[in-house]
Amino acid sequence: KEIFGNMDIAPDRADEDCAEFLNFEWSPVDDEEEQCRPELPNGLEVDLPPDQLPYSSVPVLGPGEDGHPVTVGFLKFKLAMVATKNRKKVWPEGTDPFKDLKASLAQREELICRCYVLNAHALLPRGGAKTCNSYIFVRNCPEPNMGGGSHYIKDVHNSRDNSLSPDYGKCIPVDCQFPVNSVLTVAIMDKSGASEQMIGETSIDVEDRWFHPLFQKMLAESASNHKLFPIETRPLRQDGSFLTQGLLRVWFEIMNMKTHQQWPIEQLVSADPEPFQLRLVIWQGKEVM
Repeated sequence: KEIFGNMDIAPDRADEDCAEFLNFEWSPVDDEEEQCRPELPNGLEVDLPPDQLPYSSVPVLGPGEDGHPVTVGFLKFKLAMVATKNRKKVWPEGTDPFKDLKASLAQREELICRCYVLNAHALLPRGGAKTCNSYIFVRNCPEPNMGGGSHYIKDVHNSRDNSLSPDYGKCIPVDCQFPVNSVLTVAIMDKSGASEQMIGETSIDVEDRWFHPLFQKMLAESASNHKLFPIETRPLRQDGSFLTQGLLRVWFEIMNMKTHQQWPIEQLVSADPEPFQLRLVIWQGKEVM
């Protein structure tokens, strides 16, 4: 009755019901106007100037296989020049350059990063294959079961087969705790061959986003509008290569556990197979031979 108004479907009036169903006029759904989510042609970090972070960051170099230095990590720090005679004294009121950073560090807690993976475009499998069976691999630790929680997730049972531009429509929540899980990596894997191979991956510094004032402003404003986190189009690359192996459309929501419990995860249109049941009701038979 919610769908067909006052139609009274019953076996004893099959002909009338059939005619009424065929003449039924669907009324438009009166939904509230949806707010469009902004979309970026690149990663969000392009719009988050690093000079606005409350700390500095420099690469840590180590020897590579060929003897040349390679980046093995990053050192994040805040530096202040202090006169020797004042080094043991308490900072005068309002002059402590570390005040805001220390307050932020004191308030940090276990966070949740929701990774919404929409789709990929123009994937380039290894070996020049014309198609692939791809799935999502999300991690923010180097090994599975490291540190407990959800840090190493392979969505291998929901692969997208025979497509170089697959739709995923998946939200994968990942536990984050700084500084251990500060870098989140989303990889697209191919399980077409005898062994699984990575097509490409993209990484974000969750710690830099969380402490950036512009991101904090976005987070505060999103309390009334959850669609402020933009969709990012991120290139997929293999380690040590500048060649793009495809593009990934994704957005990230970073929040504490309390907000995670208050905000429902947005339901995406997924390509995962779902079971359905078709019911056929025969109301009446006439002149059956």
